[in-house]
Amino acid sequence: MPNPLLKNLPTLQELLDNPTVRRLTERVSRHEVVGQVRGFLDDIKRELQSAVHDAQIPNARELAERFAHWVGSEQQPSVRPVINATGILIHRELGGPAWAESARNQASWVAGHYINLRVDLSTGGPQEPTAYAQRLLQELTGAEAACIVHSHAAAVLLALVAIAPNREVVVSRAHLGDLEGTGRLPDLIAWSGGRLREVGAVNQTQAADYSAVIGPDTAAILNVQASNFQITGANRAPQLSELTSLAEPHKLPVIDVLGNGTLVDVEPYGVQGEALVQERIRQGAHIVIFRGDGLIGGPPCGLVVGRRVWIERIAQHPLAATLALDKSLLAATTETLALYRQPTQICDQVPTLRLLSTSILNLQQRAERLAAQMATMPNIASAEARAATTYLTSDRLPLHELPTWGVALRPRQGSLDELAGTLRQGNPALIGRTQEGAYFLDLRAVHPKEDMLLVDAVQGRVASAPQSPTSAQ
Repeated sequence: MPNPLLKNLPTLQELLDNPTVRRLTERVSRHEVVGQVRGFLDDIKRELQSAVHDAQIPNARELAERFAHWVGSEQQPSVRPVINATGILIHRELGGPAWAESARNQASWVAGHYINLRVDLSTGGPQEPTAYAQRLLQELTGAEAACIVHSHAAAVLLALVAIAPNREVVVSRAHLGDLEGTGRLPDLIAWSGGRLREVGAVNQTQAADYSAVIGPDTAAILNVQASNFQITGANRAPQLSELTSLAEPHKLPVIDVLGNGTLVDVEPYGVQGEALVQERIRQGAHIVIFRGDGLIGGPPCGLVVGRRVWIERIAQHPLAATLALDKSLLAATTETLALYRQPTQICDQVPTLRLLSTSILNLQQRAERLAAQMATMPNIASAEARAATTYLTSDRLPLHELPTWGVALRPRQGSLDELAGTLRQGNPALIGRTQEGAYFLDLRAVHPKEDMLLVDAVQGRVASAPQSPTSAQ
């Protein structure tokens, strides 16, 4: 029997007419709000069905407030904008680097239109979707050929599947690590159908170690430049040119897997040990694999360049079609690569390089200005501009250490963990790091245009919590 209490429940239209609910339609579509209100009322009805007969029926205003709280807490999307104040420039847990403005615009336009993805407009016949991006990669790296797939992991796996099924892949023991975002190298080789052949020692491998195991069953030499671990102390490894000289008489490819890879020299900005892709091609690498979402500063994808005979084998493998980029990612990747045709302007165009090349004086001045503003907030006990150290990636390699400045916050009430949790609930969320007894907002990975958002996030979520963070949008 229906609960008689239900007849006193406010209607769908009464809730929609309430000012609190109407304000929600300013941020999302009315259609979406109607759907959410209907689902919310269904939940309330189920509660009342099991309630006792003298249960209190909330009026329309009370229900509207409960609905607004429900939308703001349980119904928030799991993926939201974040101000990255961790200091880590290439932060994969936070979605990787921001794209260049022109790449964002191109991806957005393509997403809303039909395009000639596989149609050659001059002939009406078929075309390779990545043909222009391939030409750009050849131009920028000096490689004979190129191909693109949807991730770095996919590129490594596809190269192994195409070249080494049921045959041996020779790898130094120093390279048998867990590639960032790619998986354990021994597992990748096994999944490809290849067989791992280890050579040398963890801290010392010589060209002779490779030479000693090459035979009829050898398919390739795999050389790995890891971005998430580093061997220090007494160690030795052959140069890439030594490996290619060793491989060519046997008609074997050297597959050079770069952790990030870059098309511009980043050493002047403090990042050591990152290989220039064009330099690896000059040293004779037959296949070079690198990330689109590393120091290139583009969308996530796997970029593969090298000798035509090997790249064509990879690109023509049946698995390649299943690993293709969608049209928006392809458009953004192509646009990002095109920016590298103007090397003198690239640091202004690509956000990752712009942040990396920001002077330490610039960071200091911004930190001092922001600290002065935050120090006046009622719930902030202290805000101090402070010099610090950060890293290119969250793996914190010594070669990737970077100087930085930021703001060290101490709340007037509550713990640092509570402060961090509160700031994470903003929109955009604000994520820093706990350091030396304070919550540190590192500016190395914060774009200058985000400085006021950062102030609003601290002010709106700390000084006047629990107000809505709409001022931070």
